[in-house]
Amino acid sequence: MTGRERLLCALKHQEPDQVPIFECNYSRPLFQEVLGYVPDTFDPVNVIECSHRIGYDFAFLLIPGMSGF
Repeated sequence: MTGRERLLCALKHQEPDQVPIFECNYSRPLFQEVLGYVPDTFDPVNVIECSHRIGYDFAFLLIPGMSGF
């Protein structure tokens, strides 16, 4: 299964081949280790690239401009 198929399967309450994996707490050390640099801002493009390189099934992104979370 691809990451997309795995996620959609889980959202439909079906059993994927494995539990979908993702990260929602990206840190400066993680960016440094995976991307080789620390971005100036928390940018969705960097989160997607980091997730892709690690091999996560999907990326958890925050919507810019949202507050109170």
